[in-house]
Amino acid sequence: MNELLLNEIETFGAKRDSKKLTDKNFSREGYEIAIHRATRDVTTRTLSRRNTATGSLVDSLICGEHSFLSEIEKYFSNDPYNEEEFDKWHADMCKLVLKVIQRFYTQKNGTDVCYGKAQKIVNMTLKCCYCLKDARDKEEHFKHCHMALDRFTLNWYKRHGYKCGNEWS
Repeated sequence: MNELLLNEIETFGAKRDSKKLTDKNFSREGYEIAIHRATRDVTTRTLSRRNTATGSLVDSLICGEHSFLSEIEKYFSNDPYNEEEFDKWHADMCKLVLKVIQRFYTQKNGTDVCYGKAQKIVNMTLKCCYCLKDARDKEEHFKHCHMALDRFTLNWYKRHGYKCGNEWS
């Protein structure tokens, strides 16, 4: 892996909180931090909490036998998927996450949260997992991941001379 990519992983993985991803292994704790950071990236700016919602989005994503966390654990404990298998798994994860998000949030305009928000949580979770300490041992699991567009990625493009002028939310 080239030095530029390792530096970017370290910068993103050490981002703004005490739960630094690059210090964590591929473990339940590392996955939980990845999910927490992914949901924070999506929910804070673009969604409104439902008045009737009780509990926490993150808790709902990480608790239970068929939770998003348990599916992430299974994904990384199994052999890597081919592209078709990954895309099916990814779509299933987006549907699972979307159901949970819709219990807690609406769009700012009051409409239902759309698939793209769930897709971003799945993609950002995988991006955060890529920053975990021993991710290089799981490189094949990331081969078919979808690019997570976030502020960090867009700023990287700008720093390297690419033009990205629009907000994506």
